[in-house]
Amino acid sequence: KFTILYQDVYANNSHVTKSFYDKLRKHYRNGDYKINKIVDDFFKEVLKRMYVYVKGGKASDFDMDCVSLTYYQIQPFGKVPREIIPRLERSIAAARSLIYGLKVGNTVVEKLNNDGWFSDKCLKSVTKMSQCSICAGYSNLKPCAGHCIDVFTECLSSLTKLEHVWDDYLFYLTFLGSKLSAEYDFDAITRELPNDISFGITNCRDALIQKIIPKVCKIFFI
Repeated sequence: KFTILYQDVYANNSHVTKSFYDKLRKHYRNGDYKINKIVDDFFKEVLKRMYVYVKGGKASDFDMDCVSLTYYQIQPFGKVPREIIPRLERSIAAARSLIYGLKVGNTVVEKLNNDGWFSDKCLKSVTKMSQCSICAGYSNLKPCAGHCIDVFTECLSSLTKLEHVWDDYLFYLTFLGSKLSAEYDFDAITRELPNDISFGITNCRDALIQKIIPKVCKIFFI
């Protein structure tokens, strides 16, 4: 939306927006940067460029330094940056937690899949129960229930200790997944960013036109 309202400004400064999204992606993947710093740095840069735009392309170094200082003082973008930051933080934290949880689960499954946790006695019992009837020519003969229970009680006793922990693990993974498909949906939040940024820029432009920022800096438009 803001690309339509401010085509010339965006065309000349698209690298600012690109850098913003690049930093968000890096934070999402590796935890680089802080969300509040990413957002604040972006809007500070937008503020300076909007100031130059409203001034007709003329601004001194003093102007630029002063404009940056007004970012926190008068909040020219309104509540937009403060609303964007927590949404991104919650979404990215939930997504990274889910990814970490899946990696942990994968590690546990790989370890359990290793036959090393079976004792030799257990392996022999399982082999005997499942193969001996076949070797004797009774391929359709199933082991008796009592023997089957005894074998699996012996072999799987250590796994029963994991049952409740694993159930809790699956519950929290499901909970995180549901959050990520609703209010913590990263894709949905990033799709809203252009509208949020456009609204913030409109607020900023109003503040510049009304000379709020120049007055704070004791600089006046000519």
